[in-house]
Amino acid sequence: MRSLFHRAPAADTGFAMIAVIGYGMVIVLVASLVSAYAMNSIKGARHEQDFDGAVSAAQAGVDSVVNALRANPTAVPALPAGWVAVPGSKDPAGVACDSHPTIPVNCPQYRVQAVPGSNGDYTVYAAGKVRDTSVRAVKVTIHQAAYTDYLYYSEVEAADPADPFAYPRLLSSTGGPADCAKRAWGATSADVRPASVGGTTCKVPAWRNGDSTDGSTVHSNDVFTTQGSPTFNSLVTTEYDKCLPAPSNPTPTCYVSQSGGSAPNFNKGKPTYATGLLTAPTTLKSAAVASGCVYTGPTRITFVGNQMKVWSPQTLPSDNPGKTCGGGMPDSILSQVANSFPILGGLLGLTQSVLSGLSLDQVVNAVTSIASDPAPIPIPSSIYVQDNTGVAPHPTPSGLYCLLGKTLGMYGTLDPDPATLLTSALSSDCTKGSLYVDGAFNGRSTIGTDGDITITSDIKYSDTSGTSFGHDKTTAAGLPNALGLVANGAVEVWNPLQCTIALATCLSLQTKGVSGLFTPLKVLGGDIEIDAAIMSMKHYFGVSFPLLQPAVYLALLNKLATVTIPIPKIKLYGSIAQNYRGALGAQLLGLDVSLDNIDVANANINIGYYADYTYDQHLRTAPPTNFPTPATPTWVQDTFAEIPVKDLPFTA
Repeated sequence: MRSLFHRAPAADTGFAMIAVIGYGMVIVLVASLVSAYAMNSIKGARHEQDFDGAVSAAQAGVDSVVNALRANPTAVPALPAGWVAVPGSKDPAGVACDSHPTIPVNCPQYRVQAVPGSNGDYTVYAAGKVRDTSVRAVKVTIHQAAYTDYLYYSEVEAADPADPFAYPRLLSSTGGPADCAKRAWGATSADVRPASVGGTTCKVPAWRNGDSTDGSTVHSNDVFTTQGSPTFNSLVTTEYDKCLPAPSNPTPTCYVSQSGGSAPNFNKGKPTYATGLLTAPTTLKSAAVASGCVYTGPTRITFVGNQMKVWSPQTLPSDNPGKTCGGGMPDSILSQVANSFPILGGLLGLTQSVLSGLSLDQVVNAVTSIASDPAPIPIPSSIYVQDNTGVAPHPTPSGLYCLLGKTLGMYGTLDPDPATLLTSALSSDCTKGSLYVDGAFNGRSTIGTDGDITITSDIKYSDTSGTSFGHDKTTAAGLPNALGLVANGAVEVWNPLQCTIALATCLSLQTKGVSGLFTPLKVLGGDIEIDAAIMSMKHYFGVSFPLLQPAVYLALLNKLATVTIPIPKIKLYGSIAQNYRGALGAQLLGLDVSLDNIDVANANINIGYYADYTYDQHLRTAPPTNFPTPATPTWVQDTFAEIPVKDLPFTA
C-alpha cells in the first residue's frame, strides 16, 4: 500500500520548477546574445558605412583640387589648411554641414594638400572622415589632360545623325533625328537621348563580342553599350551620371549590356566615374599656313617613308608660296580626259565602255596616263586640306572635272560612297576639303581637314625608306613616329568591298611595286592597320561601308551552302577622339545579330570589322606635332591609391 506521505510528487514538482527557471535563464541568455549580436551588427554596419563614407569624403577633397585647377589652370590651388565639410552634405538633423560655425562630428569632411611636380602634374593627398573614429587617406595624381592621353574618347556613344550608314539616305534624306545625337543622360529630360523619334530608332553602336582594347583609358561622356563580352584591357571611365557613386546610388551603373547575361571583360577593374574634357580648338590650319602645306579640294596623300606623294588637282601655287608642297593639275587635263573617254564623256562614258568590252589593261592605262605618279616631297610638320569655296583664285570645279576627279580616283580623288553619284550634291561635294590617305609613314606631322578623312588602306609606321615596319621605328632624329589625322568631318576606313562597285577607283589607288600591302584590293578581306592619333572634331571614326567582305560575296557566288569567314579587324595603334561613336560592324541594320556573326542567306557569315585598339605610349609625352589640345586647359584624375593615414604629409 502506498502511503499518502510518499515524497516522489514533491521531488517532481521541484524538478519542474528548476526546469522552468533554467529555460527562462536560457531564453534570457539567448535574448541577450541576439541583442548583443544585433547591436554589434548595427555597429559593424555603421562602421562600414563610416569607412566607405570616409573614402567618399576624401574623394571630395580631390575633386576640390581638380575644380580649383580648372578654374585657374596656371596657379597652384589655394586650399584650406584644416578640415572642410563636404559640399552639399547635411547633418543627421538635415541641416547643411557647411552652415555650422564648427563642423558637427557626424558630418562628412575632408582635409587636402596638393604638391606640384616637376612635370606639371600634381600629387594630391586627401583625408576623409564621417566620425573621428573612421579616417581614411588617399593619394592621387592630377594630370593636365590631352586627347592623346586616351586610347578612346567620345562625347556621345550614339551614332552621328549625319552617318549615312546608321541613317541611310534612302530612308532618311536629311539624316537621323537631331534628338538622337544627345547623351543617355542630362540635366533635364529634354537633354536625354530618346529610344526613338517619330518612328525612327536612335542607333547606338555597341562594343561587340570580339572587340578589344589595350592600354591607357577608354572614356566616354556618355554611357557605354556592350554586346557579348568585348575585352577592355584598359581603364574604363564614363561621365554617365548613374555611374557616380553616392549614398543614394549604392550600386552605380556604368555601362549597358545588350546581350542578356554576357558580361564584358574589364581586365583593369570595373568602369568608374570620371569627368571629360572640353572642346578642342580649330587652330590647326594656321599652323599649316605658317610652317606646313595647304591643299585645296579633294586630295590624296600616300606616304613613302619620310616622303609623300600628293594628288590635289584644285591646289594652286598661291596656296603654298615658296614651298615644295606639290599638287595642282595641268591646264590640258580636261582635253586629256575627253580624248581618253570619248563615249558620252566622263564617268558615264567610261562605265559604258567597260560594259561594252573595254579591256582591263585599257582602263588601267587610261587612268594612269591621266594621273601619273607625282614626285615625292618631304613630309611637313603640318598639313591642312581646305574646302574650295570658289573664291578667286580658286574656280569652282564642275561637270567632267568633278565627275572624273571625284568618282574614279583619278589624281587621287575618289568618292567612297557610290550613292552620291545619284544625288544632286555631286558638284558641291567635289569642292570639299577631303583627304584620302595611306602608306608607310616616317616622321612627326598632323593633317587637318575641313571635310572628311578616308583611310584608303594601311597606314604603318616605318623606317625612313618606307621599307621596314614596326612601332619601334624612329625618325632620322631618333624621335618616335607620330601621325595625327584630324577632321572637322568624319574619319573613315575605306572598305575594299567597294572595289566591286567602282573598279577604276581601286585601280587608280594601287601602289606599284608593293604587292598587296598598301592597296584596297584586299579581295580576301583582311585586317586594316592604322598607326595614328585620330580625331573627328564634329563627327566620328568608323568604316565607310561596314558590310560584307569581298570574300563573302565570292563564297555566295560560288553557291557555297555554309561558309565561316573570320571578321577582320581595324588594328589601330594610337588613339581615337570623336564626337559620336562610329560603326565598325553592321548590327545597325537591325538584322538578327548573334554575339559573333549575322546569318545571311543561311550562310553563317560574319560581317563588318572588329575593333582592335592599342594605345601608343609615346603619345603621352610626344604627341604628333601641332595636334589639337583642349580649348581651355583641363585637369583630370590620373591615378588613385589608398594609403595609410600615417603617410599623409599633414596630421589627420
